[in-house]
Amino acid sequence: MGTVRTLTNIRKVSGNERYVHLLCDHFFKGSGLCYDENGVAQRCVPEFVNAAFNRPVEVTNTCGVSRPIEFCVQTGHSGMSKVCDVCDARVPSQAHPPFYLTDFNSPDNETWWQSETMAEGIQYPNSVNLTLNLGKAFDITYVRLKFRSPRPESFAIYKKSHSNDDWIPWQYYSATCRSTYGVPEKAPILPGAETVAQCSADYSDISPLTGGNVAFSTLEGRPSAHNFENSPVLQEWVTASEILVVLNRLNTFGDEVFRDVKVLRSYYYAVSDFAVGGRCKCNGHASRCVKSTGHGTERLVCECDHNTYGEDCDQCMPFFNDLPWKPATARDANECQACDCNGLSNRCYFDEQLYTRTGRGGHCIDCAGNTSGVHCETCLENYWRREGEKTCTPCNCSEVRCIRNATSLVNAYASRASEANIAIVVCPDILNFPPWACCRLVSLKIFHPLFFACRDCGCVEAGSLGNQPSCRPESGDCACKRNVEGRQCERCRPGHFNLDYENEFGCTPCFCHGHSSVCESAPGFYKTNVTSTFNVGKDGWKAERYDGRITELQYNPSEQSISVAEYDGPSYFIAAPKFLGNQRASYNQLFTFKLKVVDSNARASVRDVVLEGANGQSVSAPVFAQGNPVPAAYEQIYKYRLNEDPEFQWTPSLSTMSFLSILSNLTAFKIRGTFGIGDVGTMDDVHLASASASPSGNNVGAAKATWIESCRCPDGFVGQFCESCAPGFRRDPKFGGPFARCVKCECHGHADLCEAESGRCICQHNTGGDNCERCARGFYGNALNGTDSDCTACPCPDSGPCILHTDNDIICLECPAGYAGRRCDICSDGYYGDPSSGQECNFCKCSGNIDPNSVGNCDRMTGECKKCVYNTHGFQCEKCLPGFYACDCYSPGTYKPRSDYEFLECDQTTGQCQCLDHITGRRCDQCEPGYYNIASGEGCQPCNCDPIGSINSTCDMVTAQCFCKPGTIGLRCDQCEVRHYGFSSEGCKSCDCFPIGSTDMQCNVESGQCQCHANVEGRQCNRCKENMYNLEAGCLECPPCYKLIQKMANEQREKMKHLKELLTEIIQNPMVINDTNFEKKLAEVDELVNALGLEVRDTLASGDASLSSRLSRLEENIKNAEMSLADVDHRLLEANFTISEAMNQMNSWESIKDRSYAELRQAQYFLNNEIAEAWQRAKAASDSYGRQSEEMTRLAEEARRLAQKQKNDSLKIEQDALASLNASQKAYKKAHEAIYGSEAISSEISRLEKSFSDLEQLQNQTSIMSAEQVDRAESVYQKAAEMLNKVDAIRLPDVDIDAIQKKAKVVSEEAKTVRVEAEKLAMENKPVVDQVNRIRVDTEYDLQRAEHQQQEADALLADLDAAREKARKAVSLAEATLEEANKTLRTLEEFDALVEQSKAEAMKALSGTSAIQDTIKTAEEWSSEAEVLLGSAREDAKKASRIAEDAREDAEKASKAAEQIRSDADETKKNAQNLQSEAERVYGDIEKATSTLDNYKTLSMDDKQKALSALELASQADLIATKSNQSAFEAMDTLKKIIDELNSLEGVEHTDLDLLEQEVAKASKILDDANLEQEVNSLKAKQMEQQRRINLYQADIDRLEQEVRNIEQIRDSLPDRCYNVIDIEGSR
Repeated sequence: MGTVRTLTNIRKVSGNERYVHLLCDHFFKGSGLCYDENGVAQRCVPEFVNAAFNRPVEVTNTCGVSRPIEFCVQTGHSGMSKVCDVCDARVPSQAHPPFYLTDFNSPDNETWWQSETMAEGIQYPNSVNLTLNLGKAFDITYVRLKFRSPRPESFAIYKKSHSNDDWIPWQYYSATCRSTYGVPEKAPILPGAETVAQCSADYSDISPLTGGNVAFSTLEGRPSAHNFENSPVLQEWVTASEILVVLNRLNTFGDEVFRDVKVLRSYYYAVSDFAVGGRCKCNGHASRCVKSTGHGTERLVCECDHNTYGEDCDQCMPFFNDLPWKPATARDANECQACDCNGLSNRCYFDEQLYTRTGRGGHCIDCAGNTSGVHCETCLENYWRREGEKTCTPCNCSEVRCIRNATSLVNAYASRASEANIAIVVCPDILNFPPWACCRLVSLKIFHPLFFACRDCGCVEAGSLGNQPSCRPESGDCACKRNVEGRQCERCRPGHFNLDYENEFGCTPCFCHGHSSVCESAPGFYKTNVTSTFNVGKDGWKAERYDGRITELQYNPSEQSISVAEYDGPSYFIAAPKFLGNQRASYNQLFTFKLKVVDSNARASVRDVVLEGANGQSVSAPVFAQGNPVPAAYEQIYKYRLNEDPEFQWTPSLSTMSFLSILSNLTAFKIRGTFGIGDVGTMDDVHLASASASPSGNNVGAAKATWIESCRCPDGFVGQFCESCAPGFRRDPKFGGPFARCVKCECHGHADLCEAESGRCICQHNTGGDNCERCARGFYGNALNGTDSDCTACPCPDSGPCILHTDNDIICLECPAGYAGRRCDICSDGYYGDPSSGQECNFCKCSGNIDPNSVGNCDRMTGECKKCVYNTHGFQCEKCLPGFYACDCYSPGTYKPRSDYEFLECDQTTGQCQCLDHITGRRCDQCEPGYYNIASGEGCQPCNCDPIGSINSTCDMVTAQCFCKPGTIGLRCDQCEVRHYGFSSEGCKSCDCFPIGSTDMQCNVESGQCQCHANVEGRQCNRCKENMYNLEAGCLECPPCYKLIQKMANEQREKMKHLKELLTEIIQNPMVINDTNFEKKLAEVDELVNALGLEVRDTLASGDASLSSRLSRLEENIKNAEMSLADVDHRLLEANFTISEAMNQMNSWESIKDRSYAELRQAQYFLNNEIAEAWQRAKAASDSYGRQSEEMTRLAEEARRLAQKQKNDSLKIEQDALASLNASQKAYKKAHEAIYGSEAISSEISRLEKSFSDLEQLQNQTSIMSAEQVDRAESVYQKAAEMLNKVDAIRLPDVDIDAIQKKAKVVSEEAKTVRVEAEKLAMENKPVVDQVNRIRVDTEYDLQRAEHQQQEADALLADLDAAREKARKAVSLAEATLEEANKTLRTLEEFDALVEQSKAEAMKALSGTSAIQDTIKTAEEWSSEAEVLLGSAREDAKKASRIAEDAREDAEKASKAAEQIRSDADETKKNAQNLQSEAERVYGDIEKATSTLDNYKTLSMDDKQKALSALELASQADLIATKSNQSAFEAMDTLKKIIDELNSLEGVEHTDLDLLEQEVAKASKILDDANLEQEVNSLKAKQMEQQRRINLYQADIDRLEQEVRNIEQIRDSLPDRCYNVIDIEGSR
């Protein structure tokens, strides 16, 4: 390396190359609303404005421009004179220019734009366009038009997102959506197809005549409106830079048909205000828009922040291309980031491939300082970088060809190699030593052809197997993870993405709903967790049994966990909804939870953790899968990775696509909670790793989730996951979901788009149908031709439907009422008018006095009634004939002599009809008050309204519904409404049950008492019961101390109750008490009072002196008592302070004692684990044959180490005990100093002395037990030492290996003999097997696969049985060990308890005399002995030695296993003998299958012939039906001609009428003779019968074909030779 140093020293570096000064921060961070107070970027938007205000509007028609025109104001009444005015653009006061559309709209001085009138030709199909150019893109919220005229019948709103785009329909308004715009009214807006322009008839009415508003909301009814930020489709939908309003059809009253000039002048368009609400579109990167003249014209542009620029802030600024540009959202401002060029460049561009690979896309260009690379991080050719410098220096090396030997070559390029991260290895004897061999000397290096050296393989760590880079020295190929490829493991395999260090497979498979295998990591996703910690409740979790029945899930508020119990089978925890649905973001992530059970003998199954998908698929795993523990009585953490790889033990084994399909629509997530009858499982802290489009919570610095895919979809698919069909494509099959394929829309050339899920075309060219296969309503033609002129408008009123007749004439199908004729151009019978001259057809008004079955009741031109009946006459049959009265009785309410009596009579003088019961009125058309059902014809029936619940006695005449008071319902108002009570004259009252405290919102209908939860009371269940609190939490029980108060309160209530009863009794039953005893007692009291009075008088009479002296003495005694009390109080305070200090010392000692106890338990746990491991090692050593000596020697050393460790632990515990002793002594000293000389507690000392005697007795017992423990420990220690010596002396176990080998050899020879016999038998059976193979040679694969699966299943079962047996033995051994440990633990706990009790009593005794101190010293000695007793834990080590001794015995038993080989060989021989019989049976089955196959083929041919015959009969029937149909049409034409002739007659001549009757009779006879109806019905029945037979035949054919396929599969599954060959060697 000296050469390298020399070369470095002689190089010269140019100053221009070494020191590069670039100003990369040439854009500065903005301020204001786009950054918060900490300078962190946040989304900002311009203010909401009327974007149309004062903007010019281009209009295609304006009144008064070419000449003044007259217009009239619409009044709505044809008879009222209209107010007319003049529009003249040259006169300002009479002008209505387009500017008035967007000027300031003042109601006091309203201005408006106006078009020309209908008199100038403004009516459909002529339209008027209003075009508003906003000058820039806006995010539009609404478009509002206020009309001065009546609102149009049809108009449309279009928009352009950008000036060069096509017009896009935004909204249609029309009462004739289909005929005008070819779209249905209120077409549904579905997810995935939200850019549908709806058509609405809401604003198409002619009223109001002025001032009508139309407001279009751009997001109304769009499913993703609530998730607008994450919907690029809707973001584009609301974007508009130009808006076009097309006014298509005026609204009229229909009077324009008379072509009256004033009427025509009253119809025009007039708009007073054109408003557009929205925000300047800046993509969340600007807070305002400003005027700019950058392109020579004044226009609006965004004032951009977040390092963005552009008219809409839609680009990152130069040198801020490290991340792709994105619009800002509420969660992420998506600020453009500066490129990392190490200060060596100020130019870069966004490199998408670099971003996909590294997460940073800034690719630097024009690097200074002799550098290159995406970050200017590498030196140019022949340059190198000194340490600590950014720029690179020239190497100044000679060319390769100038260096003559290899060693010089290596040295000359050493510096360059060093800078290129190449390790130099100079090989000895360069010319004879293979260059690649050098690479073996240095790990991870490969040979470089320019010099004999080794170079770094460059293995990418994230893609290398186990994240440990390694490669082949000769080729440099790295060892990659499963889903990674490339020489350096630098890229994902096809169909995978996201090379990730944490992914053990390297890359994640592309899902893309199975439509694409090309994807990449989607930006903008962050790591998150779906979590249930049960802090406040069950969090949506449920429980169910193994058979799906719901079971109770308990919530434990103290532990904040959930529990489930087992009754007759396993119970499962069912995950909350937030863990279900689309969980593809959790693929290859961890699902974790904590679980504990009561039953420590858990029995696992293959369905302990279950994932279920919507497609019926599910996977499951045992609870111990993926290295998880078996459930136990203590809480354990369980982790499961959601990946289909077999190593994760999910069953059944699924493909990646199937596993992802389950996760894409997860319907159930089940976790087994119980593992035995009576078991109770408790779960807590459930976490599912996932990803979201925004950081969780306020964690704006959340880690990126790179495992979310963004698919590159094939033609026909769109969406991040190819989950939607592209425009112009549909699902196949319909509504097949995201996994179904997308195919081209089938619209016969009449539509470019169709509904993605249903496939229904959005038809144009006046076509309709799901596939635009027919003309739309109101049009006729052949839509299947595929041209835009296939369908022509029907010449029918109201754009009605029509057909093209065989004579090429148009026949309208739906003439309006009163119209007839092929084109609805004449009035039908019963109507009058003249449509040809513009007169409408009106219904003949004959006052109901005509026969409706008669023809020619009125004149078709004048409307005069011609055939009046019921004794009437007049122009409209409105008069009675002379001598007749117009009764006009209401038939259901009028009396009839008999049921078939048609003429209802009335009083000829008054006209009063004869009414039925409870019916009134002249016409008998009303029920009396309180009655109903006049239409029954039997009189009115009583309402029977409830007098309490009804407002009055009346009811509805039709329904009999009474008029109810508030809160009452029922036909008779006789009951309370739901959630009401107290039926009364005031109605019913509302229950008003408190939701939290009530089980049901319905209360008792009489009392109003709500149904309360447990521990809740009150009529409304709005308070907790006594001694309960917190209604929201379920009325928790108060602390125990309140129970005493409750008890006392109950006692007082009971006394009060008795007292009230007594008072009530006295009040209700007053009586005079004649009690002589009471009077006697009263007299005695009276005498005592008198005696007391005398004594007081005597005392007072003795004089004031005596009384004063007595008072003085009493006062002095009181003072002395007070002083004594004060002294006592002072002493008590001192004593309390002393006791407090003593208690502190006691607490300190208690903590020391607890730590000692913890050390003891830790030592015991350590011993148990270490001994178990030592026993396992000893057992393994004894089982091995060739390594016993070495292993046992190592075990002995391990045992010595453990013994030394136990000794050290004992010393540590002894030190802790000494510390405890010192603390005890200090406590004693302080206590002694505190209480010495205190007479106030002398009684306490005497009590402690008594306790000391009791303590001595306990200490004696402790001493005896301690001695026993010492003896046991010594005995165990001695045995362990002896065993240790034995272990140390062992070199080889006392096993006769030669004898075992001899036995094994003999058994092996016998096995070979059996194998030869088996092969001989197989050869004898070979002809049979060969014959089977010749017959069914193609079945080998299927049978082999089935046998392979069966073998795998058998192997799995065998493994399970073996594992179960091992587990059972392990459990038994663990239980025995645990029981022994528990015994030791109990002994130690009892000993510890005694020691603790002794020390506690000793501490109490410390407050006594000095004799107690001596006792404490004795206790210290006992404590030392106790520390020695701690060595009894070594007993487990001795047990380990005993177990090792048992293991040696097991090793001796191993020789007996060889004998099992003989029996296995015998079994193999038996299996071989069974081969021949099995082969013969298979041959017989094959013969039967062949015969069955031939039969089915014959049946299939017969059925095929029958089907052909059925089809021929169906064709004949169809021909007959066609001929019959033609005859029917001819007859119908004849009838129509007759009817037309009848209609054309002005007057009827009897001769002509007779001739027509004869023609009708002939036509009727022809129809009757044809017997068309019967013939048609017969043909239909035959057709149905033929179709039924065809269906049956087809079903039979399908069934037979399926059976043939099944037989062929059986045939193909048979083997060509026997594969059930027993491997004798393997059977051992």
